[in-house]
Amino acid sequence: MPEVQPTPIRPYTIFASAVMVLFSPLLAMSYFATKDGAQMYATGSVRAWAKPARSLFEPMLTFASADRVYATYSLLIALVIPALPLAAWAVRRARLPVAGTFERRASWVVAAAWTIFSGSLFVVAVALQVKPANTSGNSVVNVVFLAGMIPSLVIGCLGSAPLGVSLLRHGFLPRIAGLIITLALPLWIACTFAFGHNSIGITTQMIAWTLALSAVMKRTGADVPLRSGLTG
Repeated sequence: MPEVQPTPIRPYTIFASAVMVLFSPLLAMSYFATKDGAQMYATGSVRAWAKPARSLFEPMLTFASADRVYATYSLLIALVIPALPLAAWAVRRARLPVAGTFERRASWVVAAAWTIFSGSLFVVAVALQVKPANTSGNSVVNVVFLAGMIPSLVIGCLGSAPLGVSLLRHGFLPRIAGLIITLALPLWIACTFAFGHNSIGITTQMIAWTLALSAVMKRTGADVPLRSGLTG
């Protein structure tokens, strides 16, 4: 496998985390303006934050049709989300000398799941560029969403719980990273229902893996090559 240097990975993950924090709410608000997202906007907790936020950021949500704006932010998120599996693979590779069999297997499942998720999201985002209107009626979006994004998202979140527990039990620092990874599933569910879009919940995992990558780089040295881990 080609080697992936942590030196460029870390700035990319930091940049990706910042983009996710700043633009996931915009992606959510743009979704609420579409035909498919209107029902979610009717939820009380969603309207509580989305209505004033939309008034504040209206120019960033009305530069094109509602479907085109949503497609644009979807592509932006799709371009930075690969930082999540890259960080997961890099952390896994760095911990191979100290990780037990369980952690190695769990980290492989989680990293592989996020890889499939990021690839599926990119396909969906590209499909939306071609046909942004009527997302639910786009056959490509439906197939990839149901066959790729949802299963990989669920597996990634479910696998993160035992992986995070293992990291915490072995004293992984910062502990907040291990805790957020452990709580991937409840955080995703809570954020999706409270804020109306799953990208906000996934942002928590991006931040956690960025912190984890920064931590292992400090221990191993930024000049140590970390392979993707796909064969380990």
